Amino acid sequence: STGDYSGTNLREQGVDEGDIVKTDGQYIYILDNTSGVRIVKADGATLSDIGSIKPELGSGSVLDMYVSGDRLILVIQQYSTSLESTDSDTYAVQNKASVSAQTYDISDRQNPALAGEIQADGYYETARLTGGVLYLMTTYAPENAVNPVLYRSYDVTTATADGSSGADSRNTDSAYDQTSFLASGAVPEVNGATLPAEDIYLPTNTTVENYLVLTSVRLTDPSVPIDSKAILSYSNNMYVSTDAIFLDATSWMGTDGTTIARIDFADGVFTPSGACTVPGIISDSFSMDEAADGTFRVASTVYSDTSSCEVHIFDREMNPAGSLTDIAPGETLRSARFLDSICYIVTYKNTDPLFSVDLSDPQNPKLLGELKITGFSEYLHFWGDHELLGFGYETDPATSETKGLKLSMFDISDPSNVTEEAKIVLTNLTYAEALSNYKALLINADKNII
Repeated sequence: STGDYSGTNLREQGVDEGDIVKTDGQYIYILDNTSGVRIVKADGATLSDIGSIKPELGSGSVLDMYVSGDRLILVIQQYSTSLESTDSDTYAVQNKASVSAQTYDISDRQNPALAGEIQADGYYETARLTGGVLYLMTTYAPENAVNPVLYRSYDVTTATADGSSGADSRNTDSAYDQTSFLASGAVPEVNGATLPAEDIYLPTNTTVENYLVLTSVRLTDPSVPIDSKAILSYSNNMYVSTDAIFLDATSWMGTDGTTIARIDFADGVFTPSGACTVPGIISDSFSMDEAADGTFRVASTVYSDTSSCEVHIFDREMNPAGSLTDIAPGETLRSARFLDSICYIVTYKNTDPLFSVDLSDPQNPKLLGELKITGFSEYLHFWGDHELLGFGYETDPATSETKGLKLSMFDISDPSNVTEEAKIVLTNLTYAEALSNYKALLINADKNII
């Protein structure tokens, strides 16, 4: 009755993420990836199963679940197998992966009904839900091994007006046929339709053979994709703000830096709008952040003769604005968190420095303060308005030996003079899933619960 209930721990407020358990304050939705969803009514101290959703999975599995009002969305990884002829007397087994987003009407919790479904080729990467639109991201690998036609090079300048034929530049006896080429799996499909050329983005130079496929669908019309784009690229981390997707790709060991592409979305329509390169390696999505004015900020670890950390700022079009370099020489970035115009970063070698950086002037970021303590925080979470929770490991500063899990509470009321108010070291524990999966954390400052 009070409207007080927990939600998934999110990277960005207002941008929902899938989880294995969800609640709307009246019902608890529990996902089993091999069987479906239990719907449990929570009435005071009484819990009762009142409904369920059992999708046809075949050899697939449910990977994520979203709940929004009277809509429940299941993200399902699916597989199909077929026998394909590669020439007149040779056959090969072709395995195809696809991801479906099934939307259910749960206005009657006892009798959920499938309202619609979309399907995109590839393996599930992640998804986000904001503004009543689901944004689905998959990785698609063309079936090169089964379709040798993909290895051929065609002179399309000799093609006919409808693009149906052309000479193979290495074998004039082979003609390019657009229909068979697309049917061979060279280009990803969404809802059974091959993406058109204008929705496929190719870098000038690349060794990547996989597509990153972006698909959007509105929950009120869950069978019709709003938009789809395919990018011949990959992404180590994806950060999704309330109006853009940021994709990063790091070169080997970060020697050439990390490229970041910004793709805006407005009401489900994708618009590539800029890109940048930052030195070094980005550790996770918390190292990237979009400010309220569209400014993009990113923290990275740079390796040369030694390691150090940097913070870079870009404008709305991803043009460089300002940077702060040579932070903590000899150390690496372990965690980061942005709050308005302040960036907090944790680095580590044998001790755990917590740095605060003032980003209020994007052209001239400044280091405000530094706090050195033992151990290091892998994850940072704001606790109310003036405190910051750090979660990671306690270590011996002399030997770097791990002593256990550590929770630190920092007072950040004065960002230039951050202090550690309290800490607890759990000496009998060496691992927690929350160190690598922030959705395994429930944190509520009002109830003093971690």
